[in-house]
Amino acid sequence: MCLSREFYIHSPALMEQTGPSNIERQTNEVEPETDPDAGDSLHIPDGGWGWAVCFAGFMVNFTIVGLVYSNGIVALGIITIYDSSISKTTMVGSIFIGVVLCAGPFVLLLMMFNVSHRQVIICGGFVSAVATAGSFFVDQVEVLYLTYGILSGIFAGMSYFSSNTIVGSYFKKKRTLAVGISQSGTGIGAFVLNNLLERSISFYGMRGTFLIISGLFLNIVVYGTLCRPLKIVNMKDMNANNLDNSENPGHSANELPTNMIKRFSSKCTYLHKIVFDLDVMKNTGMQLLLTVYFFWSSSEKIYVYLPAKVVNVGLTREQGALIMSIIGAIIGPSQIITGILGDVFHIPISYLLMPSLFGLSATTLAFTFCNSFSLFALCASIFAIFYGVSFTLRMVLVASILGGRNLTKGYSPLCLLVGLTFIIDSKIAGSLFDATQSYDSIFYFTTGSLFIACIVSSGIICLQRNGKFHDK
Repeated sequence: MCLSREFYIHSPALMEQTGPSNIERQTNEVEPETDPDAGDSLHIPDGGWGWAVCFAGFMVNFTIVGLVYSNGIVALGIITIYDSSISKTTMVGSIFIGVVLCAGPFVLLLMMFNVSHRQVIICGGFVSAVATAGSFFVDQVEVLYLTYGILSGIFAGMSYFSSNTIVGSYFKKKRTLAVGISQSGTGIGAFVLNNLLERSISFYGMRGTFLIISGLFLNIVVYGTLCRPLKIVNMKDMNANNLDNSENPGHSANELPTNMIKRFSSKCTYLHKIVFDLDVMKNTGMQLLLTVYFFWSSSEKIYVYLPAKVVNVGLTREQGALIMSIIGAIIGPSQIITGILGDVFHIPISYLLMPSLFGLSATTLAFTFCNSFSLFALCASIFAIFYGVSFTLRMVLVASILGGRNLTKGYSPLCLLVGLTFIIDSKIAGSLFDATQSYDSIFYFTTGSLFIACIVSSGIICLQRNGKFHDK
């Protein structure tokens, strides 16, 4: 039948009919794709056009995360055209990174009002491109906080969140492979864009580079067009609606204003449960995890300040870009190794968290002793391995602590916390540099934060050893 060749997924219009549990199914992708009670028929293509969507996800990750990991090079370029302190200049990239990480809840809000992931990706790419192009005309670094930091960051972050979500929606049996391919764009993007932006700054200056970044964002519009929204057919509701309309014509129209108010209230209630559920926040394991990644977020500052540190010891900006490219090239394989250690060798995931945090703390401190390209490259490689492990464990630990059914309820506030904390930490880091005129003070601060996270992670190990994880 031709019906079997169509692709379906839960649409926001049907969420109000099927209840909160179906919303969790849409966001978590964990529940069975067929719900006999609700009469939903969900068909996952597991290939076909899904690979085009996977390519789109790869390119969105390549662009957005590649730019996130290139913000240290961008900061050095901004310094060349603005007479501002290092703390003010680096805040541009810090705000961009923090806002990208905070964008998830905004996407969930739009999903409640019948906006598709495709529309979010296209709109996000277009607005971020326009905002970044506007940075070409900016004369004060503070204005860049708005144009590049906030506007480009929020819409790029929304595209990033939606592209990764829809890739998972197109696959079931091959979901791990598809998501892995899509996520591999992050490391490749970091490897390519650090060198590309460095060369662009050298040839065209920072203002011209803003136009090139705008072009990269504009390509996201094309990638978004590939992400065809999946649909669902609820035969039980469809038949019931047809019967009601034939027997009671005009009845629903009389109740339309009341139903619309009820629908709005219902969607807002469901959004509150997904974005910030108090029951989830009361979970001891979740409290420990939020504390760990509250301090872990300081590791993101390495991408902003490491290139400046490299230049400060007498190396060139090109060598700083190459070191950042090395980090990007190694993060991807480290994420794959994390999956192998957990799924193939069955090492408890909490046991991987503490060593990765300790390794991040140690290598961050080691950067303060580096004075040659080879030492920076060595420390950057080790840092990338531990960063890739700790980054990958975020979502896995949330699912293990709360169960797959509550993944979104835990992961959304975690990402929001990391984003907000990063912005605050960046302001602290800039103030430290202004007070000491030394990048080492920033690395010392980051080392201490990561070490505290390492200590707190021991509580998560105890919970898993005592069987407090759901692992479902």
